Amino acid sequence: MEVIISKALSWQIIDGTLYIIDEHTKRMFLLNDVAVFIWNSICNKDSIDTMIKKITSQYTVKEEIVRCDIIEIYNDLQTKGLIELKNKEVL
Repeated sequence: MEVIISKALSWQIIDGTLYIIDEHTKRMFLLNDVAVFIWNSICNKDSIDTMIKKITSQYTVKEEIVRCDIIEIYNDLQTKGLIELKNKEVL
């Protein structure tokens, strides 16, 4: 799956919170620490499987739960127009 970040975005992390500004709509979005991890992973072009491995190596949590949480955050980011998902059938 390919994840494309909108080119209209600027972002910065301040005190663990990610602030994203959509330059076209002038809307600001705030992401919590879990979503910040996923955002950084998207920026690094990490796969969902890589994200799952990183999370499950640090926390005691089932892979299926992590996968569902990541997909939920991906869908939320897409709904807000922050990312575009290509080849979504891989999810």
